[in-house]
Amino acid sequence: MTNKYNYEVMFDDKSIDVSKEVSLVWSIANSLRGAYTSDKYKDVIIPMVIIRRFECALAEKKDAVVAKYKANPKIPAALLCQVSGYPFYNTSEYTLAKLLNDSDNIASNFQSYIDGFSANVQTIINNLDFTKQIEKMDKNKTVL
Repeated sequence: MTNKYNYEVMFDDKSIDVSKEVSLVWSIANSLRGAYTSDKYKDVIIPMVIIRRFECALAEKKDAVVAKYKANPKIPAALLCQVSGYPFYNTSEYTLAKLLNDSDNIASNFQSYIDGFSANVQTIINNLDFTKQIEKMDKNKTVL
């Protein structure tokens, strides 16, 4: 059985408004002032851009993936990939925007959001050592 995924969104620069994404990166950088020196911004900005890109790709099928997962939490990963249309998915009900609705618990909710990604995406995020940055931002009360 061959896997068919929609890779076009991942590589199509026309599918996003680049100016909005640049504004997002600058707003993240501005919020990091004080907790981070400018040479350490990359420790947060790079993972956030990667996470945001995954989120944008998954947005159209996010609700369907979450519904399938809620109906059967033991559903095989391959089936969730079929629903998402990509070789990755996220089962968390959170999005980056929804995380801001509960700023008192943003660190734990953000970790829950990351834990909702498929294992292959979690490996990428873990290689960036982003959990340590989430803890640092929480400790310094830095809200993205």
